[in-house]
Amino acid sequence: MDRPRVSKLEFQKVRNELAYHNFTELQRDKVEQIFRGDQEEEGDFAGVDARELDNGIAWMRANKSKHGFSDTQIELIESEMKKYL
Repeated sequence: MDRPRVSKLEFQKVRNELAYHNFTELQRDKVEQIFRGDQEEEGDFAGVDARELDNGIAWMRANKSKHGFSDTQIELIESEMKKYL
């Protein structure tokens, strides 16, 4: 059975929501870079599944100095992406 995934189209919707919440284009690009490998997968594996989302969010929480997102911003990224799982 296929697992739910955030598709490329849905990820664009997430980007738009983040823009609405005052994320800059650079910040939205950083989010996309963090999940790019998952987005670039092919076939049934394309998109970000729940495990990949959890791993990406955990990395963001552990590596704040590498991306500059606050806890509140990370929570918002997580909640916006989970809408599509």
